[in-house]
Amino acid sequence: MGNVKKIVAPIVGMTFFWAYFRYQAVFGTLYPLGSEVSVFGYGIQLYTVFLIEALVLSVIALFFFKKSGGCYSLGKRVVLASSIIGTMGAVLNMCVQAGVFDAVVFWLSILLTVIGFLGNYLAWAQYFSSSFGAKHLVLLAISYFMSIVLLTALSLSFASMKPLLTTMTPLIVGLSWCLAQPQGRIPKQKRSKPSGSKKWINQTTTLYIGLYIAFLLAGSVVRGIIDTGYSSESVPYLRWVISIGVSGLILAACVWYWFKTKHGIDGNGEAAGSKPLSMAKRMSIGRLTLVCWMVLALLFFSGMFASLIFGSYVEGGHIVVVARSSLDFFLWVLLCDIATKGRIPPVPLFLVCGILTEVASWLVSYVMVPGVLGSSPDEGLLSLETLVLMVLFSLMAFVVVAFGVLALRKQPNSSDKALDSAANSAARVPSERVSEYKLTQREVEVIQLFSQGYSLTKVADELFISKSTAQTHAKSIYRKLDIHSKNELIGKMKEWTNAQ
Repeated sequence: MGNVKKIVAPIVGMTFFWAYFRYQAVFGTLYPLGSEVSVFGYGIQLYTVFLIEALVLSVIALFFFKKSGGCYSLGKRVVLASSIIGTMGAVLNMCVQAGVFDAVVFWLSILLTVIGFLGNYLAWAQYFSSSFGAKHLVLLAISYFMSIVLLTALSLSFASMKPLLTTMTPLIVGLSWCLAQPQGRIPKQKRSKPSGSKKWINQTTTLYIGLYIAFLLAGSVVRGIIDTGYSSESVPYLRWVISIGVSGLILAACVWYWFKTKHGIDGNGEAAGSKPLSMAKRMSIGRLTLVCWMVLALLFFSGMFASLIFGSYVEGGHIVVVARSSLDFFLWVLLCDIATKGRIPPVPLFLVCGILTEVASWLVSYVMVPGVLGSSPDEGLLSLETLVLMVLFSLMAFVVVAFGVLALRKQPNSSDKALDSAANSAARVPSERVSEYKLTQREVEVIQLFSQGYSLTKVADELFISKSTAQTHAKSIYRKLDIHSKNELIGKMKEWTNAQ
């Protein structure tokens, strides 16, 4: 029963949680575009107020976390209370829309809704970041697929259920999180800082996260063009159909990854035995997300160019929006993987790279795009085509710079002749040596990178781990091989290669 609860509760909770990311599913119902509230005699959209409050509370939460010494974690009472508060905010909002309460109650309802959203977001981030592996990846993929298929189908088939689903979403997400927790007190997550460095994320990982965020923000421009009415044509349910297809492929990819890894490596990418693994089994979650990013980036660019070539933002625009939404999913996966393997506190990581990114994305789509384009594309500061071309140019420039920096960082250090010679040989650790010294798969990878001339920092970058974790692997290797330096390790590799 306990194992079933650990599977069902996350799937149900995350099914409703993913609805937060789709404007029409939750926040579009609570704060429709065009609905305004008066501030000092000036009208301001309710959704803009929501985004401003989300931004302010996120900064406050980040400040609070810093003041607490970085050891704060959410408990059941806090999450349950924030979920109830979030549902109360949604109910109050519905009551104001129905005329039960005065419009001034909107301010309170928005604040309560933001608290519920932040609490649920950080709670699930904390849950999956405590231990993230192939099984958790599949759970997220199933919930993402179900959220698109089931919740959207219910909203379309039974319009009267949509307000109920919207108001109950915070409570369902929070209750599911509480049910997914182990019995008793939730243990505090142990986090260790990388030795010799105060950085939580290395520069290479930062660039990968930056690539995701760049595409999310660029896609938000196209989403704003479509959702705010600047695309004159429309095809009913087109985005939903494309979303079902793409999310189905994502689910298939995640199941394939789980199937390939369940007998080979554990949740942290370590070898279950001493036998060397195939390339499929050695693929880390970080590398899987990078491969999926490349596929979605191609889909993204295809939609953008199709829109420009055919002069319509309907089909191509919806493809871009679906690719952008899928990147939301993989950014979440990437952050969970980074928090788990790098031993990074999930609260600040998800506040900065997750919540603030989403708030910025919503601001771009539903505030900035209407502001730039005006009441119609002909009356705005920029034409529709100019705006899209600017987005494309900025995005491609960022990609070129990012991969240029990555290519430069991955060049091995050739100052040492021994390292340079080993780098050219690119030797492999013989399987019999893996068994003899009982080396894990990660230790084998570290040995091979060291022998190719990589420094400790570049090894950490290549394997998506922190510098302290790479150093721990290096110490274990030195102990098992009875050596004391990297040059001795390179000598060992030469001996093994010559023996073959």
